[in-house]
Amino acid sequence: MNRSILIVICDFLLVSLLAFSTVDINKATDEGVERQVKVDIATNQVDSGRDLAAVMRVALEDERRSRDLLMGELANARKAAENQQTLLSERERQVRTFEQQLQSSARKASALQEQLQSREQRAASLQQQ
Repeated sequence: MNRSILIVICDFLLVSLLAFSTVDINKATDEGVERQVKVDIATNQVDSGRDLAAVMRVALEDERRSRDLLMGELANARKAAENQQTLLSERERQVRTFEQQLQSSARKASALQEQLQSREQRAASLQQQ
């Protein structure tokens, strides 16, 4: 059962008991004088607006905390991505450098191969003479 409904029912029963017992006591003590009974109903009414505002405030603070955590994680992820991008670009630069060196070495090797062939041909021609 909902707490607020239970409180309302209990308050109603309490007020009913007080109202009926006050009338009985008045009749028992003085039957000739009619007394007016002033009954103030005091209930524990829940101020739903204030409670709702408090709940919303707590929810907002939780959302802010989770947002701050997510923003921190996002910043860390971005920093890690930037570091990886930097490493990747550095490695690509190194690969290009190594490819250029390889091509240069291949050209030197082919030039040396041509020199070797020309010298072998010269040596062969010198042997024939």
